[in-house]
Amino acid sequence: MRAFIDVVALGGSDTTVITQSSSTIITGASNCRLQGFTLNKTTDDTNPIISVGAFSGTYENLNIAGAGVSDQVAFSITSGSPKINNTRIDNVSTAITIATGSPEIVNANIFPTITGAVGVNHTGISGTTTIRNSRIAGTIDIYASGSGATINSHSNLLVGTTNFNSALGAVINSYKDSYTTVVKSGDFYQKDYAVNSTIAALTVQQDSTGNIIDFKDGANS
Repeated sequence: MRAFIDVVALGGSDTTVITQSSSTIITGASNCRLQGFTLNKTTDDTNPIISVGAFSGTYENLNIAGAGVSDQVAFSITSGSPKINNTRIDNVSTAITIATGSPEIVNANIFPTITGAVGVNHTGISGTTTIRNSRIAGTIDIYASGSGATINSHSNLLVGTTNFNSALGAVINSYKDSYTTVVKSGDFYQKDYAVNSTIAALTVQQDSTGNIIDFKDGANS
């Protein structure tokens, strides 16, 4: 990619395919956009399919596929803050890895057919990753593995083995996600009703004779 240049596939990702054996297919640049491609890598190795690096472009309507779940990374982000929209990622080990950047990921479909190790992994000591309206089905779906990492997860469908994993010193904030399993040495906050205003965060009104709230632990109330 080159700075301030948009590359758009007119035929869309179904017809515009780029295939590479071992090398990285796309290298990022500032203020660029990549839209509407299928990117296939045919060797499972440590070279990322897209190396965003320290840049902050936009990547959307992409179909990204690797050749195995041992070593392959789809997106590698160091300190950049890219936008990743409407992107399908499959047959890789890690879909998106972030060091100290602050990307925004929206409407991603991660591991739709082949389960990878980690969907989104923020590994560094700073930066905030935001994930919205996405589906992830990994061994770990969302992982804040770096001390000082922050991940904000909004309205995601998480169907992998471990949905959230927060390492010591890391923070994950969940807003109206669908999930079942959390592993944490760091902090995990359920913020479905977090507000910053003078109105009530939650109002529960019972207009009949039933209980207002019924808390249950398994089969025991």
